[in-house]
Amino acid sequence: MPLGIAFSRGGYALSLFATALFLAIIFNVEMTVSWVVIALILSGLLAIAAPPVPGGALIVLSLLMTQLGIPMEAMAIGVVASILLDFPSTSHDMLAILADLTHVAKKSKQIDYNTLQNTNPEKAEK
Repeated sequence: MPLGIAFSRGGYALSLFATALFLAIIFNVEMTVSWVVIALILSGLLAIAAPPVPGGALIVLSLLMTQLGIPMEAMAIGVVASILLDFPSTSHDMLAILADLTHVAKKSKQIDYNTLQNTNPEKAEK
């Protein structure tokens, strides 16, 4: 389970990429196709490396900004963007984990549909 949680960080990867793209536009960083590809790859890898705590994306955001040539003065705006995107990205990640667990349980026939569909569990026990 912990390994699955570590790799189910799509929300963080998306928020890191969106923040980097936003900051690059604001600070007039030249963006080529290779810059975008590198930004996507780095965002995905750094999302896995980000600590799973509130504000953990700030640590890896500074690494991403350095590698993409975004000035460090942009970090102040990056902090605000990270705070705004932290809740939606965490919600996305948790929803993805629940969907994965439900899918695996369904494939391995570990879901009891009778229990899920029963609205009155007291009648089922009698």
